[in-house]
Amino acid sequence: AAVMTPYRHAGLLSVVLTGLLLLSCGGGTVKPKPVENPYTVRAKIFINGGMEALQQERWAAAEREFSQALLAAQLADNAGLINQSWYNIGVARAAMGQHQQAEAAYRRAIELANQHADRELSMRSRLAITLLKLRAKEPVATFPMQELFERGSWPLDIYLQAARIAQLQQQTEQAERAYAAVLAQPGKSRDILKMKAEAHMGLALLARAAGNNDQAHQRVDEVLAICHSIGAARLTAHALLFKGKLLPPAGEPDRRRYQLERALDIYSVLQDAHGQRQSLEQLKKLAEEAGDKEMVQHIELRLQSLDDKLVE
Repeated sequence: AAVMTPYRHAGLLSVVLTGLLLLSCGGGTVKPKPVENPYTVRAKIFINGGMEALQQERWAAAEREFSQALLAAQLADNAGLINQSWYNIGVARAAMGQHQQAEAAYRRAIELANQHADRELSMRSRLAITLLKLRAKEPVATFPMQELFERGSWPLDIYLQAARIAQLQQQTEQAERAYAAVLAQPGKSRDILKMKAEAHMGLALLARAAGNNDQAHQRVDEVLAICHSIGAARLTAHALLFKGKLLPPAGEPDRRRYQLERALDIYSVLQDAHGQRQSLEQLKKLAEEAGDKEMVQHIELRLQSLDDKLVE
């Protein structure tokens, strides 16, 4: 075996040291990533997948993702993610019309939220149960709205849910106050802007109920402006259908047919049979008012075709 001379050894050592200096000074050092519980990581991934499925209205897929998130969160023993997953499961089940299963998930979220003093999740879940019962036309006590305003500030989604409940329970002033709370809060993210659009929509409904036609148009125009910027197709269709049902604003031409046709196009792309039917029925009403028998017949054929597809 070759024997290394002292000089050769010194030269090699110099090269090694130079390499180490280059690594430390030239940005080559790789900082270790902070350790994170892998089950927590999995839970967050499933939650994100569930939220994406909700946005795409794939309710069953969302429920599966949130259920997997719950299992991962339980393995991580992460109380916050466990609570969040139960609430999210309730949302997905409610969207699928599984009211009893949704209520059970919400009640589990309330139980866990109370154990961990999570007042936001507890309030959010209580509101969700109340709204679930109201939409199912089940008897429910009047929600104590004053509690909402006396206990500090809340996230936008809580104010929005509270406003909807107050509106359904004929608490107009409380509904307006809660919608105003949504609109007053800052933020330009897509989620925040969509909630503000929904608040404007709620105020438009209140204005129509009060007989204020022009104000209703102004509010729904705000909805459309936001929806066009963020791409909320279903809410856009709802807003156009709403305008198509209103009398034209004072001093403006009658654009109801054009607005209803746009709503119908969106509902058709979304395969929303209920929205299509509502749009067609309003278009038929306008055609009847105009004495356009040919158009009435055409719309009746489309309605029949829609019914045939539903039977299939």
